[in-house]
Amino acid sequence: MSSTPDVAPRQRDPTASGPAIAVEGVTKRFGHVTAVNDLTLHIGAGEVFGLLGPNGAGKTTTIDMVMGLTGPTNGTVQVLGIDPRRRGLAVRQLTGIVMQQSALDAYLTGRENVQIYAELYLGSNGAVRRRVDEVLAWAGLSAAANRLVKTYSGGMKRRLDLAIGALHRPRLLLLDEPTLGLDIQTRRDVWTLIRDMATHGTTVLLTTHYLEEADRLCDRVGIMNHGHLIALDTPEHLRATIVGDLHRLTVRMAEPCDGTALGLPAHLETTEQGMVLSGAPDLLWRSLARLQDAHGENLLEVTYAAPTLDDVFLRLTTERPSETAAAP
Repeated sequence: MSSTPDVAPRQRDPTASGPAIAVEGVTKRFGHVTAVNDLTLHIGAGEVFGLLGPNGAGKTTTIDMVMGLTGPTNGTVQVLGIDPRRRGLAVRQLTGIVMQQSALDAYLTGRENVQIYAELYLGSNGAVRRRVDEVLAWAGLSAAANRLVKTYSGGMKRRLDLAIGALHRPRLLLLDEPTLGLDIQTRRDVWTLIRDMATHGTTVLLTTHYLEEADRLCDRVGIMNHGHLIALDTPEHLRATIVGDLHRLTVRMAEPCDGTALGLPAHLETTEQGMVLSGAPDLLWRSLARLQDAHGENLLEVTYAAPTLDDVFLRLTTERPSETAAAP
């Protein structure tokens, strides 16, 4: 399959066409344990949305409620205008699911694996067989379609999972750790397939522990912790508002120098290779200008690093629940 070197989120209003998933004031308790606490979340049609959080944050319970596998203790869930607790089968007929653990049969060919699901979802006729060919081609597996799946690489298996998930043209696609264990190029191939489905109107809800993946792929992300939604926005805006002070300059020097004597406005850490400056961008550039004036002949290399979604995640989820900012 062909792939782009990178996958950038689209600039769009994710709720402009109305929510595909509407969670309103939902709390879910299991005995004395509150797994999800007063969650309100709208996910737009055609949006790629990342649900992030540490283990035990409430992500799986939220997805189970979206699928109608369990109902909320309080509040309401609507998926594509349907109450999944009352009409779970209708929701699941409109949904594709790719779980972390693949359900492929290693002793069937790629085509046979897709054909089984095609007959379950769509029946068996010429149009269905053409659809099987279409999704295999879309996933870049036409040449390998008649090979046993046990001969496939991990990336090929994941693309076959996506082909099966896309088979019935679902309006909603749920992905659980879609690129776990894959190399970076294969991950980007999978991102391209996911983006293509969203471009054609499928709403994508994914969980991932690869925060770079959420940063590159998702229109918006929601971060959960202790059952609460503690942040909700685009990755770009979360970086700017939550960790905008974590821009970094690593300055490598030919000879050690005492940066503290210069009174640099940015936070300074001295290392064996030189120094690391951190802070808001204007503080970094003022500090670098002062360093150049005082030790310009001693500067060998300056490397800039912007804040990442990892920084956002760690800052929010390592705080105590009472210290975290309420989600907008």
